[in-house]
Amino acid sequence: MSTRHTRASHHRREYSEKEWGEYLVKAIDLLMLFMDDYQFDPDDPGYLGFLNVGWDLLDYEDAKTFRFICQHPLMFEDILYSLGGMTERGFDEGETVIRHLKDA
Repeated sequence: MSTRHTRASHHRREYSEKEWGEYLVKAIDLLMLFMDDYQFDPDDPGYLGFLNVGWDLLDYEDAKTFRFICQHPLMFEDILYSLGGMTERGFDEGETVIRHLKDA
């Protein structure tokens, strides 16, 4: 059994099947929200071309969901990529920098 599978299985046991599914949906929704942020819109005066995300920058519910994302980085890196984004150094609860693939 690979280390990757072992880690995913370990975290999955921390959630019931129902909770796992709910967090998965919330996590994808949160990543979509990140990718739609005004900081990625070149026509917006607040355009930066990247987005900083971290536990202390989110409300409580989103922070819990972000923690779930950080516990499953390989899966959510792939999902973020499919949404047109990427992280600079991976998911980290303290600070994650997200960029659009087109700007990378």
